[in-house]
Amino acid sequence: MKEKLKKIVDKFHQYNSEHMAAQAFGLSEDITYDALVVAPSYSPYKLHIENQCKVTTLKEGGYIAGYLVEKDGLKIAWIKIGSSAGNLIDHLALCAELTFKRIIFTYEGYYS
Repeated sequence: MKEKLKKIVDKFHQYNSEHMAAQAFGLSEDITYDALVVAPSYSPYKLHIENQCKVTTLKEGGYIAGYLVEKDGLKIAWIKIGSSAGNLIDHLALCAELTFKRIIFTYEGYYS
């Protein structure tokens, strides 16, 4: 799967700029993140993570944002995106240039 993803990213670079995760989220390709959190509609601030961890806002836009969450030597890249499958696929593809050990998806479920 990784080779197919590399081919997709190479096509992105053919028609678009490089460093897309840095442009969209402010995340660096030079850091190996311990995890990438993909959180539709959730920032670390909304979940009050700043009470236990150091949270740095890297970039904020209308519907997307990037954060660096740090604690006990761990570096976690956090991206907030809009809710939809299309947003998930498009924005996750931008993160293909990043290096991270784990990926964590958050989801807000609605219960009646």
